[in-house]
This record gives sequence, C-alpha cells and structure tokens, in this order.
Amino acid sequence: MFNFEQNKSNNIMKATLPSQRTKSRSLLFFAFLFITFQSFADVTCGNIEGFEFTNGHESTTLSDGGVYSIENLPDNFYINLHVDGYSQSVRYVLENLDTGKKIKITENLLPYTFPAGNKPWYLGNANYKLTASLYKYDLGFGRCDTKTIYFTLGDTCSADAGGLHANADSVVLSGGKAMLSATADGNINIPEGYSSIYVLTSGTDLVIEAVNTDPEFTVNSAGLYTIHTLVYDGRPESANFLDLSIVTFGSTTGVDVLNVVTNAGLCA
Repeated sequence: MFNFEQNKSNNIMKATLPSQRTKSRSLLFFAFLFITFQSFADVTCGNIEGFEFTNGHESTTLSDGGVYSIENLPDNFYINLHVDGYSQSVRYVLENLDTGKKIKITENLLPYTFPAGNKPWYLGNANYKLTASLYKYDLGFGRCDTKTIYFTLGDTCSADAGGLHANADSVVLSGGKAMLSATADGNINIPEGYSSIYVLTSGTDLVIEAVNTDPEFTVNSAGLYTIHTLVYDGRPESANFLDLSIVTFGSTTGVDVLNVVTNAGLCA
C-alpha cells in the first residue's frame, strides 16, 4: 500500500513538472516582450528633413512648389526622403493633381524612396502632391512626422524674351510728349501657340503703364521708363495660360506679373 502511494505520488510529480516549466517559459517570454517594447518606447521618434530627386550618385533638392524638367534631373531618378532620428517605415501618398489618381506605398527599409526599392520614376509630367508620413515601427505604426509638398514635372520652358536696346539713353518732351523706342537683339524665341508683347513700366517699382505690339511708346510726362518684352501663352485652355486681365495700368507692377508666373509654375 505504501509503495503504491509512493509511485502514485511520483506519477503526480512527473505530470505536474512539465506544466511548471511551460509556465516559466511563458513568463520569461512575456517579460522579454515587455522589455523589448519598453526599449522601443524609450527611443525618440525621428522627423522628416526634406526630399530630393536622386539616382544614388547625383541629387537635386525637391522643394515645395518647385517646377522641374525631367531632362534636367539625374538619369533614372527617384524621390528619396531625408530623415533624422529613429524610424522604421514611411508611407507615401502621391496624387496626380491633373488626373486625381493616387498611389500609396509603404517602405520598411532605408533609403525610403518613391517609387519603392530605388526604382526609376515612371509617372511622367504632371502637377503632383506628395505626402510622406514617418513611422517608428514597421508597416506604418507609431507615426512620428508628416510632410506634404507640391511640385511640377514638365518640359523645359523654351520661351525667351531675348534682349532690347534703347534707341536713345534719354529723350526730351516736345509739345508735352516724347517717343520712347527700343530695338530687339533678335534672340527672342516664341514657342508654337505663344504670343509676344512689349510692356512699358515707370519708376523703380516697374508700374505697368501700357503695352504694344512694337517696342514704341509715347509718354506725356518726364520720368524713368523701361521697355520690356513678354513672351507668354494667352490660350485659356493651356496649362501655361497667363491671364493678362489681372493687369491694371498705373497700378499693377512687373513684379506682380512675375510672381503670378513663378507661383503658378508657368512657362513665360
């Protein structure tokens, strides 16, 4: 009877020991997970510093509002994200503003590029909106930073106003009037579908006073005048349309028009 109970007790011990070892391993595993996640939580989240067009050897900074010609960018370029600090993934959302089409990708390895894996750009010319979100963990978990930029990829602008030379350094009013004129140097380039006009401005602020199809203007008061050449696209259906109805003579300046051209990324 005693031996039977002893054996039974031994059997019970043998049955319970594996369960205790499994429980110990589980506790160690969860402790390891806790320590691992705690160590990740203590790492400072990184931030986005900027973007660039690059092929790994040559680079061009990608700026918000920038206008770029593909032929002037590095061969086989892609977009690379500059980051500072700790991160493990990035989510890109690229929207073609001309078509409304969106492309979304997640990069889990440095360098964080669009297209993924350092593949060359394949989307062509358009106006784009690019949003990059930086994450602390893989697969886009634990967001650290987000940055959105707008940029345009297009053809090289071949519009060129050339140069003008004043026919006289100064003129004298006669009968309350004077003729101002200039001669073009012949280097003007007017792309197909474009137009050209000559613009008269006054003062150092370049206030627009008049326009003409020839570089000749009659003025009726003394002052500082400048004649400019403007090569522009006046077609409303064109992506480079410059609406000259914004000009109010005696008020709008040449700088105002230049700002419209620059901010809209127009070829003019």
